[in-house]
Amino acid sequence: MEERTFRVEKENSGKRVDTYLKEKIPEYSRSFIQYLISEGNLKINEKIIFEKDYHVKENDSITIKIVPPPYKEIKKEKIDVPIIYEDSSIVAVDKPPFMVVHPACGNYSGTLLQALSYKYPGIYLVHRLDKETSGLIIACKNKKAQVFLQKQFKERTVKKVYLAIVKGKMFNETGRIEAPLQRNPLDRKKFDVVPYKENSRMAITEYKVLDYIGNYTLLEVYPKTGRTHQIRVHLSHIGFPVAGDPIYGKREFFPRTMLHSYKLEFIHPETKEKISLSTDIPEDFKEFIEK
Repeated sequence: MEERTFRVEKENSGKRVDTYLKEKIPEYSRSFIQYLISEGNLKINEKIIFEKDYHVKENDSITIKIVPPPYKEIKKEKIDVPIIYEDSSIVAVDKPPFMVVHPACGNYSGTLLQALSYKYPGIYLVHRLDKETSGLIIACKNKKAQVFLQKQFKERTVKKVYLAIVKGKMFNETGRIEAPLQRNPLDRKKFDVVPYKENSRMAITEYKVLDYIGNYTLLEVYPKTGRTHQIRVHLSHIGFPVAGDPIYGKREFFPRTMLHSYKLEFIHPETKEKISLSTDIPEDFKEFIEK
């Protein structure tokens, strides 16, 4: 392991930290630098920073640990995953719950990327879902399509619809949550709602009540931003945690966090026409709703 330390110069004040580090250590790719940051290898003024878009200031002390990634290349694995749509540019997958999207620490096998790479060499993923979240994920068959779709996600023009079962009876039929999120400084796996300040990231979630099941509510959820754990944190923040969520609620008798990526609407990278895709309601949702 190698460690590099820098002091931010006046002319570099205000730059994103990943951009600044790319200039300082050009032998490493920006994506690798972002990986190092996400794994907790960056300290600014002796404080661990996980945000790749943190803006540095003059005289900040920056230390980055250069740790090799856990894998050198994607190991392809023959795993069946439900394909719900495919053409010459994109593949739409109905990700099962408990399948990790990318190989990472503790999950080097059985991932969605490895499964798709077996059937589609050179496949690109443009977004991700949490391990326990099921549902729709889009992959691209070429770099041009990936760049085109990633731009839509970044600019928030992709319409995303989730299904969620939450604890409690939500009597407001519709709602909007605007609350900044920040990674918990003591537990990097968690995010918290915080007052808006530097390094917090504004997040917006809208929802609509579909049905009541005892003391639970079935929601359609529309995240307007794409923050990590956004839906889970926001719904817990207003007192209605996603059922089965072991981090922001309670597992209780649920098999997993009851959150499902249900619909996506975006501009197709080749035809430039609007395309809408959706999945079936998962079996564990049906079983709970119909019991």
